[in-house]
Amino acid sequence: SLAVSDTGEGQGRRKFVIIVGLAEQLYGFLVDRLAGQQELVIKVLDNHWGTVNCTSGASILGSGKVVLILDAPALIAREIRREAGRA
Repeated sequence: SLAVSDTGEGQGRRKFVIIVGLAEQLYGFLVDRLAGQQELVIKVLDNHWGTVNCTSGASILGSGKVVLILDAPALIAREIRREAGRA
């Protein structure tokens, strides 16, 4: 599941929290801006792109701009491993 919340920080310095539900836990991603919501066709990256950490593929927007799609579960798992290493 996914939800978005506006933190309402200072004038002109708004931040947003994207809340992702994963395995009955909630995780938040703090972002500077939201580009909008779109239905996209996600293409898997070929091997010539190499390994791009924490992405699940790419898509082409209506404007022709290519965007990478973040892999939220991979980002969360990486952060959990990093926090466990600090303990």
